[in-house]
Amino acid sequence: MAKAFHYALAAMVALGLLLVTACGSPPATGGNSTSAQATRWDFKYAGKLSSNVDAVNAVLALLHAEAKNDDAKLYLAEYLMVVDNRVAKPGDDQETWYVTLNMDRKPDSGQGEKQYWESAAWIVFKDGKVLPSSRHAGNATRILLDLRASSN
Repeated sequence: MAKAFHYALAAMVALGLLLVTACGSPPATGGNSTSAQATRWDFKYAGKLSSNVDAVNAVLALLHAEAKNDDAKLYLAEYLMVVDNRVAKPGDDQETWYVTLNMDRKPDSGQGEKQYWESAAWIVFKDGKVLPSSRHAGNATRILLDLRASSN
């Protein structure tokens, strides 16, 4: 029994060494990779946050901060023109708001409207931090990345 255990253990160690050697070292994490920078959200709203309207204004301020040139500002203007509903709901913890921007209709691709403009969501924290929500298929992140790409 002990001999079989030693053989099994030796086989697992050999297999592990073989995999490490074949695959090489794992990719570096963190640092300043383009993908890590593209999804870093360091925006903090400078205004007061004490109401649902303030939370919506925080999201709009984030969007305007990401629009750094004329192309991005045009994208943002077209997006905000078709977003009819801007709703903030306070979280149960009274420290966050869940903000959604929605269209009343389906996007018209013939007019350059993106499918993911239909509905997007953000989380606004009491300290002013605004982050895109993964809800609504992560559409808020897509919109922010579009603004960043247009700003380059």
